[in-house]
Amino acid sequence: MAAHSETLSKSNHIVVIDFIGFHRSDKPHVDYHNALLSQFLAGFIDTLQLKDVILMGHTVGVNTATYAAFHHPQNIAHLVLVDGAGYHNPDRDLTKPLLSLPAYVLNMHTT
Repeated sequence: MAAHSETLSKSNHIVVIDFIGFHRSDKPHVDYHNALLSQFLAGFIDTLQLKDVILMGHTVGVNTATYAAFHHPQNIAHLVLVDGAGYHNPDRDLTKPLLSLPAYVLNMHTT
């Protein structure tokens, strides 16, 4: 993210965080999963009173960013996904389309 951050900071206010359990952040003994990390992210956004956030997820952060946009959309205006790491949901039938996505997710564009 460092290379992206330097470029983006020239024309945007950016905030880069390490999730709990990663890099230099605290590493409590908990079961790390997208819901927990998404709650942490939503709390971070709420605490800083950020509005119209352009949320960028990189590698493993793609899963958390997607989860956060779906479950905590109130302050997220746009979602940018970079180099997403694989995620396997054993309960997801990949032969069936995702029909339950909200309109704001279905209207997102990809390049």
